[in-house]
Amino acid sequence: MGLWSRLRRRLRPPRRLSFTREGRLIVIMSVGVGFAAINTGNNLLYLLLGWLLSFIIASGILSEMTLKRLKVDRRPPPRVFAGEPF
Repeated sequence: MGLWSRLRRRLRPPRRLSFTREGRLIVIMSVGVGFAAINTGNNLLYLLLGWLLSFIIASGILSEMTLKRLKVDRRPPPRVFAGEPF
C-alpha cells in the first residue's frame, strides 16, 4: 500500500453517527445518572453509571465490528425507459 493511499484514507471524513430514539434515551439517562451520582456521592449510582457507559461503548465496538467488512455493490438496471418504473 502506497503512501498516498494511506494518507488519503486517513484524511477522508469520519463516518457520520446518528442516534436512534433508544440511543438518545440511554445517553440522557447516563447524563442524568452521572449528575445524580456526582451530586449525591452514592456508590450505587456510580455503579449504574458504569453499566450505562459500558453498554454505550460495547454497542459502538460491536457495530463497528459488524460494519467493518461490509461491501455494497450498486448495479444499474439493464434498460430504463421514461415513464416506466424500474
